[in-house]
Amino acid sequence: MQRRSYAFGSFVYPAMNRLFSSVMPMSKSLRSFFFKSGPVGITLVYVLVGGLWILFSDRLLEYYVTDPELYARFQTVKGWFYVVMTGLLLFFLIRMYSHYLNTLRKEFRKTFEQYKTLLGHALQVIVQVDDHGRFIYRNELVNEILGVEPDDLEHIKDLEKLLHPDNAGVLEEIQNHWIDDPQQAIRREIRIHYKKKEWRWYLIIGQDKRQFEHLNSFLLTIRDIHHEKALFRRLVDSNRRFEHLFREAPVGYYTCDAEMVVTDINSTALSIIGMEYYELVGKKKMCDVIDRDDTGCLDKMKEDLSEKGRIENCFITIKNRRNKQEKNVMLDAKAFFDDQGQLLYSIGNLVDI
Repeated sequence: MQRRSYAFGSFVYPAMNRLFSSVMPMSKSLRSFFFKSGPVGITLVYVLVGGLWILFSDRLLEYYVTDPELYARFQTVKGWFYVVMTGLLLFFLIRMYSHYLNTLRKEFRKTFEQYKTLLGHALQVIVQVDDHGRFIYRNELVNEILGVEPDDLEHIKDLEKLLHPDNAGVLEEIQNHWIDDPQQAIRREIRIHYKKKEWRWYLIIGQDKRQFEHLNSFLLTIRDIHHEKALFRRLVDSNRRFEHLFREAPVGYYTCDAEMVVTDINSTALSIIGMEYYELVGKKKMCDVIDRDDTGCLDKMKEDLSEKGRIENCFITIKNRRNKQEKNVMLDAKAFFDDQGQLLYSIGNLVDI
């Protein structure tokens, strides 16, 4: 039965389309208007066809039939023919419009499933909140990311129960922000008790979408950033340890820019040179602290940095600016270049020998 219906429909729809094209030539935009207008378009076609039928059929009948009795009989036949033909016309118009609606429904369902899949795998919790704080929508990642069942989150107050005490007023702050500055998104980092086992860091972003009629609500996105936070803490700790090593090392360390101006230097190197940090960094070049008798060594330093990219075991004399004592120092340095081979900066060390 379904096969027959499908075969019948596959024949009827193109046939009716050709009929409309031949009897009532319409452009694509007009046909599109007919389908989109729905009942209005069907009514207009029905009234147009019925009016034309009554107008021309009566005139033709009056022209060809002069006998009153035969005329009355033909009028009855014409009336029944009108009922049958307009009934078929309505059937096909409604059927074609129903086919159009089914096509739209399939396209809508396909788009809806695509967006549903996209939201369900967005790697973050997406929550839609109404004016009263009730959750209109929440995607399927609530349990995976926040560690709670979706049914346990019905209101924004349910989310407050999961927050760390230090973040107690964040959600209220977001709601107040929506009132004061609805066009601006608000970002806050919060901690949530994940599955009541550990505190995890999350990034919560709130946006007011009430200006969009199809949304008319607030949107919250919550992303798990505890791995990023852990990496950032390790990076900070590593940088702190490196900074401590650089500043407190028993060997003098320094950095220079492309013009050999000192950009940073540790305390050991400053004690060898006999100057304060603010007197040297950004103001002096390394050649300014080397004894004048060793200026030839400075030329060799520049040449080696430019050609070899490093200086190894360069013995120089430095006169301490405080106690005026001369110190024999071994200098090593390494240069760093850009992609075009231009010198960017260099790092080096001073060893008091």
